[in-house]
Amino acid sequence: MPAKYMPPAPFDLGRSIHRSPIAEYFATTTLFSKLMPRLSTPNQVDRDHAMGIFAGVPSIARDPRLTFTFAHVLMPHLGYKIDASCAPLVRSMGQSSLAGELDCLNKRTLTMVHSLLSTSSVPPIIIIQGDHGSQSLKQFVNDRAIPNTAQARERFRPFGAYYLPDGGDAVVPDSTSIVNVLRYVFSYYFNADLKPIPNTMYYSHWRYPYRTTEVDANFHVVLKPTHNPAR
Repeated sequence: MPAKYMPPAPFDLGRSIHRSPIAEYFATTTLFSKLMPRLSTPNQVDRDHAMGIFAGVPSIARDPRLTFTFAHVLMPHLGYKIDASCAPLVRSMGQSSLAGELDCLNKRTLTMVHSLLSTSSVPPIIIIQGDHGSQSLKQFVNDRAIPNTAQARERFRPFGAYYLPDGGDAVVPDSTSIVNVLRYVFSYYFNADLKPIPNTMYYSHWRYPYRTTEVDANFHVVLKPTHNPAR
């Protein structure tokens, strides 16, 4: 049975405001803004949400039913929110904040995985997957430029770590795109008829998500020939 895991949380006015763009806009542009310093900050809200996921996901292992659970932690990400001790930051300090956030996330992720392995009645399938690679090479400085090979390679090589028991580790090839990971897993463990699809990659600037540029398997931009009608 599919499930998106949402950690239980008591009512918190700051959380209710910061998790809704409309409520946040109202609260910060009206007299209500006078109360905002007394409430939870956005970094506190996001920190509590992420830590609740790390702490709560292992409880699913005690469920006797077969479950597919998806948990999303939007960290690490620009606008770093926590330090190495997992405390919310007052303000982000660039690369030093990234190092601290990664330190916290690595420890919490390992703790979660060890808990899943120790409490599951059957060996669980664990997929830890980034949605894209980093952007230290500044792919998005110019919204009109296309990425060079190094920039494309960085962006299209997201982190991925898989625990695939009973021989499943041999199913996923050494090189694949994330679009095929679940297809390999479902085919192997559940006999799903899901053939791999082409590992086609497309780049777009976040300002123009539908203006895509194809990138080939060697991380080279595929330049489409221009149409020159015969004279």
